[in-house]
Amino acid sequence: MLNSDRVVIVVRPFGMIFRIVVFAVLLLTSSLVVVLAADTSILRGVLQVDSKMDTEGSTSLVLLDATGRRTTLYGDLFVEAQLRDRRLIERQWELEGSFASDGRFEIYKLFTVKDGQRYRVTYYCEICHIYTHEPGRCMCCQEETELREVPES
Repeated sequence: MLNSDRVVIVVRPFGMIFRIVVFAVLLLTSSLVVVLAADTSILRGVLQVDSKMDTEGSTSLVLLDATGRRTTLYGDLFVEAQLRDRRLIERQWELEGSFASDGRFEIYKLFTVKDGQRYRVTYYCEICHIYTHEPGRCMCCQEETELREVPES
C-alpha cells in the first residue's frame, strides 16, 4: 500500500557531480580573470627614437612618458613590428601589459591615441581584402599593405 503523504526525491549522482564540477571550473576561471586583470598596467607615451632605431629589431624599444620616465618594452613579433613601423614614430601610444621581474614592460595590447581616442593598428591589402597585424607585403599578392588605425568601439 502506498502512502500518499510521502515525497520521494531521486538524486542522480552524475547530475550532482556535474553541477559541482561546473561550479568549481567557473569559480576558478573567474578568480584567474581577476588575478590577471590585477596585474595589468597601462602606459602612455611616445617611443624614444634615436638614429640607431631600426625596423629589424636589433635595438631596444623604449617608451617615454609625460614625466620623462623611460620604460624598456618588449612583446611578440606583431607588437614589435607595429612599434617599429616608421609611419607610427610620432604617435602617442597606450600600452596594456605587465612589468617583468627585470623591469621591462611586456605588451599584451597596444593602441595609438589621437584626441583622447584609442585606435587599433592594422594593415590592409586593398587587392586581396586581407587584414594583418604586421607592416609589409601582403601574404597573398605581395603588394604593400596599407596602414589603418581603426577607432576602438
